[in-house]
Amino acid sequence: MKFCPKCGATDKDFYKGFCVDCYRNMNKFAEVPKRLKIIRCKDCGFWFYKGAWIEDSYHHLARIISEKVKTALFEPRFEVALKDDLANLTLSGFADENKAIPVTVKEEIKLSFEERTCDSCAKFNSKNHEFKIQLRGSEPFDAIKYKKLADAIKKQIEYLTRKDERARAFWIEEKKEGLDFLFGFRQAGEDVVHYILGNFKAKHEVSSESLGFDKDGKRKIRVTYCIRI
Repeated sequence: MKFCPKCGATDKDFYKGFCVDCYRNMNKFAEVPKRLKIIRCKDCGFWFYKGAWIEDSYHHLARIISEKVKTALFEPRFEVALKDDLANLTLSGFADENKAIPVTVKEEIKLSFEERTCDSCAKFNSKNHEFKIQLRGSEPFDAIKYKKLADAIKKQIEYLTRKDERARAFWIEEKKEGLDFLFGFRQAGEDVVHYILGNFKAKHEVSSESLGFDKDGKRKIRVTYCIRI
């Protein structure tokens, strides 16, 4: 008759020589950090993680925590509950490949935040732009076409911000001649111009000016596209 050398039980399932209850209690199935520091933008609340600024969200926090946890469980699943500066982690999975021994680990993680300013907010706050789109009307002026293009530009920027957080460094200035769309980062502006020229019959002119050199010795250029429709 099988018996557990730890508790003496004979009427339980066994795994690796012990009853499953003692096996669970004898083994540490996960290493969970007691504290986790998150770098947070003091202006927009985005978090800095793995070289990029990401939106403050439950999904991202669960991913950050799961990547910090070392576990021997098969098919691990993570759930995170937030309360003030505490993250209550529930980790569930199986101790064996046959998924006969379910295991649940519960841990509390203390969160701390280091506040900085993200690249996009720094650009926005300083109104330092690398790219400008000047939207102007042609003669004769067609208000419907003009508004359609202006709305399309705004929607395209909203789309870009979901792909690249740097596109958030964007603002609009109303001029007597029309609208100026200003981009803190050149790539976002170039993407919008590519979209405009590919989807609208609009005339355009381009100019650029040198802004000197960055800290790496690369020349900085500010580009302006004048789009007429």
